[in-house]
Amino acid sequence: AGFEAEAAAARGKLAQATEALRRQSEMSAAERASLTLEKKQIEEQCFSARDELSTLRLELKRMRDRMAVEAAAGHTQIEVARALVAEEERAALRARTERVQADRLSHQASEERERLRAELQSVRDRAEKERAGLDEELASLRLEVRATQGKVAALADKLHASKQSIVEAGEAQQRTQAAQEELLRMKEASRAAQAAAQVEAARLTRILKSTSSLPPQQEAPKRNLDFD
Repeated sequence: AGFEAEAAAARGKLAQATEALRRQSEMSAAERASLTLEKKQIEEQCFSARDELSTLRLELKRMRDRMAVEAAAGHTQIEVARALVAEEERAALRARTERVQADRLSHQASEERERLRAELQSVRDRAEKERAGLDEELASLRLEVRATQGKVAALADKLHASKQSIVEAGEAQQRTQAAQEELLRMKEASRAAQAAAQVEAARLTRILKSTSSLPPQQEAPKRNLDFD
């Protein structure tokens, strides 16, 4: 923009110089020479300004191209930035969702812990009740065992007494058998004695019969012939 202003100023000076040349007829030779020199200088300045303007235009074009490239790159960067922002937003949304899920899971875990704690306490209470019942049952069983042991001891005593009675009964049976054998021997002896008495009685009877036929004499004393 500054160079264009300078070029406009140079064109203005050129117009002024042209206007001055138009007035040359009215000017002196020295003035015309001065104006001609000034015109040449102005023309040189114009040529130089044109060259600079061309150079500036090329530079401006290059700058515009570079700015377009940079703008495209900036657009790409903006798109990348937008994508990054969108990704960050999605990540933040995921993080919030995960936090919500984590909070929900933590709440569920807390509820589950409470439920398990209550269930564990219930199991402990039930186990305490069952253990108390088992203790009572164990005490009852111990009493029953003691009573059974007493009964077993009594039965053992009875068994011992029965064994003793059996032994005594065996001994009594042996004594009875011995007595029966002795009685048999006594009966045999009695039968033998009775047989001998019968034989003796028969002999005496024969003797009496033989003596009854003799003349009467002094009667002999009677003998007791009754035997059991």
